Amino acid sequence: MIKSKNSGRATTPSPKAVAPQNSSKNLQKMHNPFSSLFHGGHPMTHTIQPPHQYQELYDKSTIKIPENVPGKHQNQAREQLHGYYSHISALDDCLKTILRSLKKNNLDDKTIVVFTSDHGDMIFSHGLTRKLFPFEESVRVPLVIRDPGSKHRAGQQCNAPIDAPDLMPTLLGLANLKQEDHVQGKDWSTTIRGKKPEKSSDAGLLSAPVQAGPLQLYGISLSRRAHKPAHLCAQRKRSLAFIRQHQ
Repeated sequence: MIKSKNSGRATTPSPKAVAPQNSSKNLQKMHNPFSSLFHGGHPMTHTIQPPHQYQELYDKSTIKIPENVPGKHQNQAREQLHGYYSHISALDDCLKTILRSLKKNNLDDKTIVVFTSDHGDMIFSHGLTRKLFPFEESVRVPLVIRDPGSKHRAGQQCNAPIDAPDLMPTLLGLANLKQEDHVQGKDWSTTIRGKKPEKSSDAGLLSAPVQAGPLQLYGISLSRRAHKPAHLCAQRKRSLAFIRQHQ
């Protein structure tokens, strides 16, 4: 269910907290409609190493490197992918704990579960790292929905372009709750439950505001003045102007 006075939130700072025990305890108390968020931490090996037992699941020498990773970056990509996959396996175990808790508390047949992410990671594809780039490695994210009302459609896939603003109206639709007219995003609940997607003339807009930190990784220096536009000047005779309007 989606809307309720009761709300449970379970978070872990990293996959080191493999079993989200707080989430399990909270679920025992949730017999009224609820919305619960579990944030499993970011699978980023440049910020934290995955638990050792998950690192042992993957042999670095057998990890396949994407074809668009330049040769000079392939060793680095292999190292990061090893950590990335290890983190993902840790998160898989976190998800198992949550699903088992739902079943134990007789909530699995009336709880919609969504697994998704806010962004991907380049991991040296095209020679780039992290996010903020208009490539599939950075932009495309997983979106898996476990809907008790669509058990007969388990394993079905939808190729329509779905974006983060669509999540809220879709969840409202699955929960049979009213959606206000001013809400942005598209309700895909009928598609999830078997209806063929309607043809749409909607256009996609990718907005990637430039941040100083990632730009500095690629040789771009930053100078700022308070209450005035900020200008970014690249080294080696390359230039890039970025204007930020201070509010």
